[in-house]
Amino acid sequence: MIPRIIPKRARSRDLEALLQMLFIAELLEPSQQLWVVSPWLSDVPVIDNRTGVLSRYSARWGEVHVRLLEVLHELAERGTEVRIVTQEHESNYEFLRAARRLSEGLTGRGCVSVQIDTVLHTKGILGDSFWMAGSMNLTAWGVQRNDEQVTLHVGPPLDLVVSQRSHFAQVYGARP
Repeated sequence: MIPRIIPKRARSRDLEALLQMLFIAELLEPSQQLWVVSPWLSDVPVIDNRTGVLSRYSARWGEVHVRLLEVLHELAERGTEVRIVTQEHESNYEFLRAARRLSEGLTGRGCVSVQIDTVLHTKGILGDSFWMAGSMNLTAWGVQRNDEQVTLHVGPPLDLVVSQRSHFAQVYGARP
Protein backbone atom coordinates (compact mmCIF):
# COMPACT_ATOMS: atom_id res chain seq x y z
CA MET A 1 0.00 0.00 0.00
CA ILE A 2 1.62 3.23 -1.14
CA PRO A 3 0.15 6.29 0.60
CA ARG A 4 -0.78 9.29 -1.49
CA ILE A 5 -0.37 12.62 0.33
CA ILE A 6 -2.81 15.25 -0.86
CA PRO A 7 -2.14 18.81 0.29
CA LYS A 8 -4.85 21.38 -0.26
CA ARG A 9 -4.34 25.08 -0.28
CA ALA A 10 -7.23 27.29 0.69
CA ARG A 11 -10.03 27.20 -1.90
CA SER A 12 -8.48 24.35 -3.90
CA ARG A 13 -10.97 21.71 -5.02
CA ASP A 14 -8.63 18.71 -4.66
CA LEU A 15 -10.17 17.35 -1.47
CA GLU A 16 -13.68 17.87 -2.78
CA ALA A 17 -12.71 15.75 -5.81
CA LEU A 18 -11.13 13.11 -3.56
CA LEU A 19 -14.25 12.87 -1.37
CA GLN A 20 -16.45 12.55 -4.46
CA MET A 21 -14.22 9.79 -5.84
CA LEU A 22 -14.19 7.88 -2.54
CA PHE A 23 -17.96 8.07 -2.06
CA ILE A 24 -18.73 7.09 -5.68
CA ALA A 25 -16.37 4.12 -5.26
CA GLU A 26 -18.24 3.21 -2.08
CA LEU A 27 -21.57 3.37 -3.91
CA LEU A 28 -20.20 1.07 -6.63
CA GLU A 29 -18.82 -1.44 -4.13
CA PRO A 30 -20.05 -0.62 -0.62
CA SER A 31 -17.85 -1.43 2.34
CA GLN A 32 -19.23 -3.72 5.01
CA GLN A 33 -18.23 -1.06 7.53
CA LEU A 34 -17.51 2.63 6.91
CA TRP A 35 -16.09 4.87 9.63
CA VAL A 36 -16.50 8.65 9.45
CA VAL A 37 -14.40 10.16 12.23
CA SER A 38 -14.13 13.91 12.79
CA PRO A 39 -14.39 16.16 15.86
CA TRP A 40 -16.43 18.64 13.83
CA LEU A 41 -19.03 17.48 11.32
CA SER A 42 -21.54 19.11 9.05
CA ASP A 43 -23.66 17.86 6.19
CA VAL A 44 -21.23 19.01 3.52
CA PRO A 45 -21.72 18.40 -0.20
CA VAL A 46 -19.62 15.37 -1.19
CA ILE A 47 -20.88 14.52 -4.70
CA ASP A 48 -21.55 17.06 -7.45
CA ASN A 49 -24.60 15.73 -9.28
CA ARG A 50 -25.73 18.99 -10.86
CA THR A 51 -25.67 17.30 -14.28
CA GLY A 52 -27.84 14.44 -13.02
CA VAL A 53 -25.44 11.81 -14.38
CA LEU A 54 -24.91 10.26 -10.94
CA SER A 55 -28.63 9.96 -10.13
CA ARG A 56 -28.47 6.28 -11.12
CA TYR A 57 -26.82 5.65 -7.73
CA SER A 58 -29.96 6.82 -5.93
CA ALA A 59 -33.45 7.59 -7.16
CA ARG A 60 -33.71 10.18 -4.37
CA TRP A 61 -30.98 12.39 -5.83
CA GLY A 62 -31.83 15.23 -8.11
CA GLU A 63 -29.55 17.51 -10.07
CA VAL A 64 -27.90 18.93 -6.94
CA HIS A 65 -24.82 18.66 -4.77
CA VAL A 66 -25.43 15.46 -2.80
CA ARG A 67 -24.65 15.88 0.88
CA LEU A 68 -22.75 13.60 3.24
CA LEU A 69 -25.80 12.31 5.11
CA GLU A 70 -27.59 11.48 1.86
CA VAL A 71 -24.63 9.35 0.75
CA LEU A 72 -24.33 7.68 4.17
CA HIS A 73 -28.08 6.92 4.03
CA GLU A 74 -27.72 5.32 0.61
CA LEU A 75 -24.75 3.23 1.77
CA ALA A 76 -26.64 2.05 4.86
CA GLU A 77 -29.62 1.11 2.70
CA ARG A 78 -27.21 -1.03 0.66
CA GLY A 79 -26.02 -2.87 3.76
CA THR A 80 -23.08 -0.81 5.02
CA GLU A 81 -22.62 -0.42 8.76
CA VAL A 82 -21.92 3.33 8.94
CA ARG A 83 -20.12 4.35 12.14
CA ILE A 84 -19.86 8.08 12.89
CA VAL A 85 -17.53 9.26 15.65
CA THR A 86 -17.47 12.92 16.68
CA GLN A 87 -17.52 15.28 19.64
CA GLU A 88 -20.66 16.47 21.32
CA HIS A 89 -20.36 20.16 20.60
CA GLU A 90 -22.99 22.75 19.81
CA SER A 91 -21.72 23.13 16.23
CA ASN A 92 -22.34 19.39 15.65
CA TYR A 93 -25.87 19.22 17.10
CA GLU A 94 -27.74 19.70 13.81
CA PHE A 95 -25.65 17.00 12.11
CA LEU A 96 -26.05 14.63 15.08
CA ARG A 97 -29.84 15.07 15.16
CA ALA A 98 -30.06 14.43 11.41
CA ALA A 99 -27.77 11.37 11.65
CA ARG A 100 -29.89 9.87 14.43
CA ARG A 101 -33.10 10.49 12.44
CA LEU A 102 -31.41 8.87 9.47
CA SER A 103 -30.70 5.72 11.43
CA GLU A 104 -34.35 5.48 12.51
CA GLY A 105 -35.64 5.67 8.94
CA LEU A 106 -33.54 2.92 7.40
CA THR A 107 -35.23 0.04 5.63
CA GLY A 108 -32.13 -1.72 4.28
CA ARG A 109 -29.70 -4.17 5.87
CA GLY A 110 -27.21 -1.57 7.09
CA CYS A 111 -27.22 0.85 10.00
CA VAL A 112 -25.95 4.23 11.06
CA SER A 113 -24.54 4.61 14.56
CA VAL A 114 -23.15 7.67 16.29
CA GLN A 115 -20.45 7.54 18.94
CA ILE A 116 -19.44 10.58 21.00
CA ASP A 117 -15.84 11.01 22.13
CA THR A 118 -15.14 14.12 24.21
CA VAL A 119 -11.39 14.08 23.49
CA LEU A 120 -11.53 13.11 19.80
CA HIS A 121 -8.92 14.70 17.57
CA THR A 122 -8.56 11.96 14.92
CA LYS A 123 -9.97 12.79 11.50
CA GLY A 124 -10.58 10.42 8.64
CA ILE A 125 -12.75 8.06 6.63
CA LEU A 126 -12.11 4.32 6.74
CA GLY A 127 -13.65 1.82 4.35
CA ASP A 128 -12.92 -1.83 3.61
CA SER A 129 -10.12 -0.98 1.16
CA PHE A 130 -8.96 2.55 2.05
CA TRP A 131 -8.03 4.84 4.92
CA MET A 132 -8.03 8.61 4.38
CA ALA A 133 -6.66 10.56 7.34
CA GLY A 134 -5.24 13.99 7.99
CA SER A 135 -5.96 17.44 9.29
CA MET A 136 -9.36 17.95 7.64
CA ASN A 137 -12.59 18.08 9.63
CA LEU A 138 -15.67 17.17 7.58
CA THR A 139 -17.07 20.69 7.60
CA ALA A 140 -17.40 23.38 4.96
CA TRP A 141 -14.29 25.10 6.35
CA GLY A 142 -12.32 21.84 6.32
CA VAL A 143 -13.38 20.67 2.87
CA GLN A 144 -13.68 23.98 1.02
CA ARG A 145 -11.74 26.75 2.77
CA ASN A 146 -8.87 25.78 5.09
CA ASP A 147 -5.38 24.68 4.16
CA GLU A 148 -5.45 20.94 4.86
CA GLN A 149 -3.46 17.81 4.18
CA VAL A 150 -4.74 14.25 4.01
CA THR A 151 -3.07 10.96 3.25
CA LEU A 152 -4.95 8.34 1.27
CA HIS A 153 -3.99 4.71 1.79
CA VAL A 154 -5.53 2.34 -0.78
CA GLY A 155 -4.94 -1.42 -0.72
CA PRO A 156 -3.70 -4.01 -1.28
CA PRO A 157 -2.06 -4.89 0.98
CA LEU A 158 -4.65 -3.88 3.52
CA ASP A 159 -2.53 -4.13 6.68
CA LEU A 160 -2.97 -0.46 7.59
CA VAL A 161 -6.73 -0.56 6.92
CA VAL A 162 -7.14 -3.70 9.05
CA SER A 163 -5.00 -2.21 11.82
CA GLN A 164 -6.98 1.05 11.85
CA ARG A 165 -10.31 -0.84 11.85
CA SER A 166 -9.12 -2.92 14.83
CA HIS A 167 -8.04 0.25 16.62
CA PHE A 168 -11.43 1.91 16.06
CA ALA A 169 -13.24 -1.24 17.17
CA GLN A 170 -11.21 -1.35 20.37
CA VAL A 171 -11.55 2.36 21.16
CA TYR A 172 -15.21 2.78 20.14
CA GLY A 173 -16.58 -0.66 21.01
CA ALA A 174 -17.46 -2.04 17.57
CA ARG A 175 -16.67 -5.30 15.89
CA PRO A 176 -13.51 -5.11 13.73
